[in-house]
Amino acid sequence: MSENQRAFFRIDAVVPVVVHRLDRDGIAWDEFPGETVDLSAGGLLLSAGEYVPTGQAIEVVISSTEPPLDLRSRARIVRSWRTTTGEWLSGVCFERLASQAERDLVKFCFLKEREMAERVSNVRIDIAIPARLERSDRSVHRASTLNICADGARVTAPWDADRDEEVTISFSEDWFGRALSIRARVGRRDERGFDLEFCDPTRADRAAINQLIMAEERRRRVA
Repeated sequence: MSENQRAFFRIDAVVPVVVHRLDRDGIAWDEFPGETVDLSAGGLLLSAGEYVPTGQAIEVVISSTEPPLDLRSRARIVRSWRTTTGEWLSGVCFERLASQAERDLVKFCFLKEREMAERVSNVRIDIAIPARLERSDRSVHRASTLNICADGARVTAPWDADRDEEVTISFSEDWFGRALSIRARVGRRDERGFDLEFCDPTRADRAAINQLIMAEERRRRVA
């Protein structure tokens, strides 16, 4: 990964922000609180109760204790829109971020990403995702998840699965950015469906599922 790619590595993360609006001379004339929705060394998506017009010069102060970050930078609003809940979202682009500040922010993003991945690694989120199940006899059946985590899923399918039977569950790229096919073992079953325990999913597969979970958590939080 190049230094430029690292600089704009973007994560979904909620971090407190204080925003100062600046006048034409770069002097702060008010402030209000907000939080990040996502963050990179190039900018952030801001969630706040205040409207800030496109082109407005601002100063952002981002503070975090774990992982540590203390950042103060001038920035500019590149887009603002209102959510259905009445909150304002604003795309923010940093201006003239110092080299050390950029390195600190890139490091923070990677540490935060690791922290969130560890947090959601066993989080099971309720979501219906179309899937295909292939049995050992090569028969293929349509299915849908009831919930999913990086270790397994609960699914519905129009056939009686045998406990401990091994199947392959496949998802289209529409949900995870790439097609996923994971071997799984059938577990508990009831009238709603049955559990699947993933058999040694790759790190890339687990990361893709965790990314979906984090994105869905963010979507539900701002909806």
